[in-house]
Amino acid sequence: MRRKGVRSRSLKNFFYLHPAWTEFKRKFRRNGEGTLGEYLEEVKEILQGSFPMEDEIVKLPRHSRARKKHREVLEGLDGIPDDEVSREVFVRMRTGEEYREFRRTAKREIRTIEKMEEFEEKKEELPKKRKVIMLVEEFF
Repeated sequence: MRRKGVRSRSLKNFFYLHPAWTEFKRKFRRNGEGTLGEYLEEVKEILQGSFPMEDEIVKLPRHSRARKKHREVLEGLDGIPDDEVSREVFVRMRTGEEYREFRRTAKREIRTIEKMEEFEEKKEELPKKRKVIMLVEEFF
């Protein structure tokens, strides 16, 4: 005989122990950052910019492909200019294909964020815990 609440307990364990949820809690709960929507907007702005500085790129999720590509581009450079336009031109000329790959990856992640925003608008139909799990799994 199945006990009542087993499914909800296993869902609760998943909800609290899943690595994506752990990162979500670390970013939004402990650090006191804004809501998930505000964070996604900030990430989208960073990815839409020319070539982010290191202090901007650390705001992306730890396992973000764009963050990894950004580090690959920086490996071949000694330093980069502070001015946004100069930085983009410098990086594009010095790294070429690596920079293009970073832009492609950033565009893919922007599309993922846009999907999440669409999902956020439609989420009213789902149970509360499931909404958060699906959003977090998609992005992290």
